[in-house]
Order: sequence, then C-alpha cells, then structure tokens
Amino acid sequence: MTITSINPATNITRQTFAPLTEDETINSIAKAHQAYQSWRTTNFGDRNQIISKFAKQLRARSDEFARLITLDMGKRISESRREIEYCAEIAEFYAGGAERFLADEPIQYVDAQTYIHYEPLGVLMGVMPWNFPFYQVTRFAAPNIMAGKTSETIT
Repeated sequence: MTITSINPATNITRQTFAPLTEDETINSIAKAHQAYQSWRTTNFGDRNQIISKFAKQLRARSDEFARLITLDMGKRISESRREIEYCAEIAEFYAGGAERFLADEPIQYVDAQTYIHYEPLGVLMGVMPWNFPFYQVTRFAAPNIMAGKTSETIT
C-alpha cells in the first residue's frame, strides 16, 4: 500500500510514498534511542538554543513551508503561514519555559524532605494525523525535546 499526496484544489497527485517497513521502523526507533543516550544529558541552555534555532528556521522558511501545506492540504496560504508562525511560537514557549516547567517541586511531608523530580525516560513515538502537518509534530516534539527525550514521529 502506498500513501499518496493529492492537491485537493487540482486533484493532481503531488507525490507517492511507501510506508516504512517493519525493519525501517525498528531501525528508526533504535537510532532515536541511540540519540537519547547523549541527548538526555544535555542542559536546558543547549536544548533552548536548538529549539530556538528551529523557531527561527520556521520563520525564515515560512513561505516555503506554507506553500507545502497549501498544496498538500488545500488550506488558504494565510492559514498555512499562520500555522508556521504558531509552530515558531510553540517552540519558543517551550524553549523559554521548559526549565521552569520541569523544575523540582517540593512536597510538604512530615519528617522528610520530598519532592517531585522530572527526568527523561526514553524515546517517544508519535503517530500524527496530517491535517495540521507542522503543528501536530511541533506540539509533540518541542516540549519532549526540551525535556531531554527523543522521539520518532510517524506522519
């Protein structure tokens, strides 16, 4: 079975894709796990730089990405541009806030010092619908990357 991208305005096939095989999927997850081994030890400053750079790239290539959304989804170009800008805003939100969001939280308990501590535990897999192609992936990936996780996203 193949996956076909059809421009809804013209009904013309844009591209056809073969889904990943089981071996390709397992290999992709293994690569994400390998990346996780070092990524989980990066600090918030390093993660912030990467996610902030992602936001800048979204804005710098906004017209290009918006055109892809419009051709694949049939959205008005203004909606597509807004999706790209929204993704940049999401990335910046998590880049700037993750350290605070994931800070240890003290818990009041008699005769003990207790707290909630957050740490990355491994690879996440996201299976996304394609109706908001940039948004769906960004809302999933940005907070998790900032939390020190790696992910494999299948769209």
